[in-house]
Amino acid sequence: MQGNRAPRWPDGLVGSITHTSQAALAIVTRSTAARSIGIDLEDATPLPHDLWDVVLTPAERARAHDGATAKRIFSSKEAVYKAQFPITGQRLEFTDLSIQFDGSHMRVDSTHPAVKPLLPKLHAQSIETHLGVYLSLVFIPAE
Repeated sequence: MQGNRAPRWPDGLVGSITHTSQAALAIVTRSTAARSIGIDLEDATPLPHDLWDVVLTPAERARAHDGATAKRIFSSKEAVYKAQFPITGQRLEFTDLSIQFDGSHMRVDSTHPAVKPLLPKLHAQSIETHLGVYLSLVFIPAE
């Protein structure tokens, strides 16, 4: 692990790691297939309401009818962060990203200048697994 807490992968590989109290997951692929990937697992429990203003944009707060949806958005933003950081080196605020779901697919928007160029290439999904966790995956293909 590096000083910024990001995992260090051998040359030619990219990957991401995550864990909850119930499960741990790592994903690694060749850098010829992906420029970067990000994964996140979160227990499928409601995001406490006092964190909504920190994590959610105003538009997301309007769409998040419950703490479960808010927690899934949190997980999705964590995965996006993990995918973008090795490329941009930018630390983001949660509100730098906006997430919308269409089933398991998620659309990611950002006005952050370092992240915006990545958005057209980004593939992202988020599901609730049978283990009772949200799994979010972001894949940025190699150029």
